[in-house]
Amino acid sequence: RPDSGPGGLGNVHSVERNTGDCRPADPAHPPFGFLRTTARLRYSMFSTVAVKKTFAASNLFDFPGSLNVRRSQLYTYANEAPRRPAESQLGNRCRCPHNHGIAMGTGCAPRCSWGRAIVSFILMPVMAEILVQSTIVVSGQNQDLPKKPNILFVLADDMGFSDAPWNKHFLPSWYESGILAPNLEKLASKGVIFDQMYALPKCTPSRAALLTGRYPHRFGMHVGNVRPDTPYGIPQRETLLPEVMKRLGYRTHHIGKWHVGHCNRTMLPTERGFDTSFGSLVGSFNYFSHVQRDIQKRSFKVMHNGTDPSDQHTNEYSTHLFSRIAVDIIHKHVQSQESRDKPLFINLYYNAPHSPMQPGVYGQFFPWHKRIYGSHRRRGYLGLMLGMDTALKWVLDALKTTGMWNNTLIVFSSDNGAYPGTGLNYPLRGAKGKYYEGGTRMPSFAYHPQWHNVSGYRSNALLHFVDWLPTLATLGGARQSQLPRQLDGVDFSRVLKSPINRGYMIRQNMLYGAIVYRKKVKGRVSKGIKGGYRERWWKLVVESRKNPIREGWYTVSDKISSGPPSNGSVTASKMQYFPAWDQSWALFNLRTDPYEQNNLMRTQQRLFLELRRRFYRHLNQAVQPLSEKEKYKNRPQDADPENHGGFWTHGWCEAM
Repeated sequence: RPDSGPGGLGNVHSVERNTGDCRPADPAHPPFGFLRTTARLRYSMFSTVAVKKTFAASNLFDFPGSLNVRRSQLYTYANEAPRRPAESQLGNRCRCPHNHGIAMGTGCAPRCSWGRAIVSFILMPVMAEILVQSTIVVSGQNQDLPKKPNILFVLADDMGFSDAPWNKHFLPSWYESGILAPNLEKLASKGVIFDQMYALPKCTPSRAALLTGRYPHRFGMHVGNVRPDTPYGIPQRETLLPEVMKRLGYRTHHIGKWHVGHCNRTMLPTERGFDTSFGSLVGSFNYFSHVQRDIQKRSFKVMHNGTDPSDQHTNEYSTHLFSRIAVDIIHKHVQSQESRDKPLFINLYYNAPHSPMQPGVYGQFFPWHKRIYGSHRRRGYLGLMLGMDTALKWVLDALKTTGMWNNTLIVFSSDNGAYPGTGLNYPLRGAKGKYYEGGTRMPSFAYHPQWHNVSGYRSNALLHFVDWLPTLATLGGARQSQLPRQLDGVDFSRVLKSPINRGYMIRQNMLYGAIVYRKKVKGRVSKGIKGGYRERWWKLVVESRKNPIREGWYTVSDKISSGPPSNGSVTASKMQYFPAWDQSWALFNLRTDPYEQNNLMRTQQRLFLELRRRFYRHLNQAVQPLSEKEKYKNRPQDADPENHGGFWTHGWCEAM
């Protein structure tokens, strides 16, 4: 078959129709000609095995002359099923046995023999396989095999989708966010930006999903946040991401905010797979004094070094502190003979830009301007963002000076949407705590200097926080048998490593959340459902009817009830309410309506009923929330820091 234009792989033989003579198209390199055509036609026993390994070895050698095959083509063919070409595609070729098994013709030259057929079908594939394997082995003696990547996972706290500089094109032309984060913007422009990365709308459930690779409704962590006096955490039967990475040979370190349980020693980071940990076990806290108040407005310290409370860093700005600890870990890792040859995994969980709005020295870069900032809280938020961006630069510089930069994967994301009045989710609907896009769609990207060494790209693949565990574990060399069982996450490393797969369909559906809640109001128990389900571009969402706060479209200064402006005023359809239940349902097509303005529940009733059935299937699998169990009610007296040296710490509840 002749070449089909630029990039074609050529044909095995050229055929003289008058004489029936079969001869190699390139007599100088017949084995490679066979290899190239096999990759193109994808029909022989050789195509599915050797082409994959040829692609793996293609960094070690190139095909000579005009027989060079683009690696992207080989990669594409290696992932396709073998396919035998139809006879009509072969034209009037010499009908010899080695020409695709067609019956012997009478006009063939003597070389077209059964012996040649045996060589083509059996010996050439075997010889080519041996060549590929030997090339890999010989080259491996002269070149180090690829090492496991170091991983730096950076998690921001309550960062808005449109506060990411790489998402500013979502904002209308008349709106100026004022965001300043040059280092994050530079990394994102070189890496892969995940346009559809989703998390849960609150801190604790979102972090639990990230660490376990499972939807938190399966183990009771899906309702509310862990408070300082909450007597539960992630159950010990759940295998966490750091435990998996440690089994793969990684040195694991946690820095920053934990917020998934701390009342018992077995819940602490160093007991759940991390070699070291430093930071706060609870939620928000003062950036300078590192304290959090209790219900009586008493202030107590939050910092921990491993399993022990620490007050050695009082008055040091927490964003700077966390970055400085990360820099120290990187330098010690390289200097230690015991750990320098092992890959490094760092969780760097900043508390910025979560409240309180304490920008420190970074507030001076944002002189007051009401049209831009809307409020002084927004101005403080921008300062927190700039402080996090600046402090992260210290960590990146440490990776470069120690020689770890070229083999380090940097991941960045927020844990949930921003709160109205500080962060900016606009033009997405909703905010933190809601299952609309503004509360669940995360600003996220990943960058590796060797994988993304040309230019960045955006991926539209549907992804969820639960996907990070199998993905990072796979990048670390884990086999399927080494992953925890019953994961909800899927591996999307192919999207992360190659722009060829930027639109690859990793998953077709996803659960935003599934909650059955009960509230007692004026002596009556109010029962309802909250959550969301996604099937491709169709999104089903159910929210509380009696608590409609944070359901609109918010700029930093006000609420736009009619939705984001689009060439004039747009009126959003109202939610369909069910009075018998404390709930409201809506169905959106996010391909045509990314801002969730038009409820299609009435016009797409069959689709609505089918998606609701699938949502209920997840809802029926949800265990009772730990926060609703009597044994796990908040215990302020037991957790009182005055009984524990003035710290919010562990040692006052039972192991789970």
